[in-house]
Amino acid sequence: MCSRDRYRWVVGIGKTVDGGKNRLLPGYYSNHQQYVLDVTNEIPSGRRHLSLQTVIRPVYIPFLEDSFNVYIEQYVNNRRNKPFKQWLYSFRVDNQGRAIRMRNLLLRDSEKLKRIHKNLEYIQELTEKDIYSRENCDMLWRKLKKKYFHGATGRDCVAYVKGEKLRIETSATLDTRSLQWQEGWFKVSDGSVSLATEGPYIMKKVQKIKNTNYRPHNIKSKSSKVHQPSNNVVRRQGHGHSGNQLPFSDGISANQHSKIWNLETFDDITDKLTSGRSVYVVVDATTCSKSGYPVPNRFHFGMHIDNFEISLDKRKFHGDLLKFSAMKKVLHESDIKDILREVKVYRDGTVVVDYYIMDSFSNHVTQQAMAVCRIYNSQTKDGHVKFTSDPFKLVKSVKSFGALRASLKKGRDSRMVVDLTKCSHTLDKTTIIGGTLKDYDFLNSGNTIAATIERIYSNMDTESIITSKMHLLCFP
Repeated sequence: MCSRDRYRWVVGIGKTVDGGKNRLLPGYYSNHQQYVLDVTNEIPSGRRHLSLQTVIRPVYIPFLEDSFNVYIEQYVNNRRNKPFKQWLYSFRVDNQGRAIRMRNLLLRDSEKLKRIHKNLEYIQELTEKDIYSRENCDMLWRKLKKKYFHGATGRDCVAYVKGEKLRIETSATLDTRSLQWQEGWFKVSDGSVSLATEGPYIMKKVQKIKNTNYRPHNIKSKSSKVHQPSNNVVRRQGHGHSGNQLPFSDGISANQHSKIWNLETFDDITDKLTSGRSVYVVVDATTCSKSGYPVPNRFHFGMHIDNFEISLDKRKFHGDLLKFSAMKKVLHESDIKDILREVKVYRDGTVVVDYYIMDSFSNHVTQQAMAVCRIYNSQTKDGHVKFTSDPFKLVKSVKSFGALRASLKKGRDSRMVVDLTKCSHTLDKTTIIGGTLKDYDFLNSGNTIAATIERIYSNMDTESIITSKMHLLCFP
């Protein structure tokens, strides 16, 4: 992706490219709903989310004029007269990382913090000596789809607490309605958890900030001049913490561990699949409700979701449905058998896994088993099926025939999503199909692409396994 596109990403984090009417990041955020839910469910105070309010305002800082900068104030229990924390975020293009680099900036002088809290104009009087940042703790943001960003820190972000070296893993997601973050502090010596948030903080945007107290200069990819102290001592403001509550790591936001994005809802999973991202699933059905013929040692497995089908039919039991499958040869009862694992994910979080063992010659099902599970929830630690995606894998949307042809001719992996609900001349108005293009031909001197997406599924009316192929013709 070119530098101009990543410049638009920075502008997208700061404001959408429609004249600045709707900015994405600036605003007033609150996790009131999450806090009330914790109280209602009688979550112990040591594990309960704090009641947080966050105000994010765009600002102009003279010595950071080549960046998009925001000033942030965070409060606990709506105590507006006494901020729990104050800090700055500075965004700029990182061409080498193919991302937007966000630096977390802290102010040294508490008196200047008080002045800025009373009057934001004082922020323009800051100099380079007034701020610092922790080394190797920059967050890299990538745009996953329109108005949807994800950021995470690297594994070199460390700090020392009471002489113990800790690695800080943080990440965040940002869209038009919320900013979600989570972080964990892990001992470098053995990898054990020192402190971690109890699930992500879900900060809902309750009010937009429309003032334009900043100047959007051309954003360049040169290195920042901000001083970084060599001693990585944890610095924080505000009140102490109790139980497992996390001492805020200098304002660094988070959502899951770096380089891993946990998907815990039906919409999370289908959004990543339909945007072309790779999704992985690990199923531990050993403790799920099971029925049918036992399939020894085959209830705990993992796979990459290749081809999939989404059925959007509100009339069906459980509502919308995601289906995918994988088949492999295994040694079963002293013989080589084909085993098909078909997974169905329902909107309510139910996951049904069907196991079919087939006769390789007749392709008929000889044995069958089923497990009923749930999507894993990191907050409750409940569930048996974990879905993940890699937020650092670059995905480029192909929007023209020429771009698709060029991508395929270069040998790049290409995934196609066909939304039949929007296609003409089809009776199927409830299905979305997607998958990797593995078999394609260039016809008519390259002016036509003939491609195939196939999916394997069971047909219990005939007690056999069917390979369904969708043939696609693409024209300029």
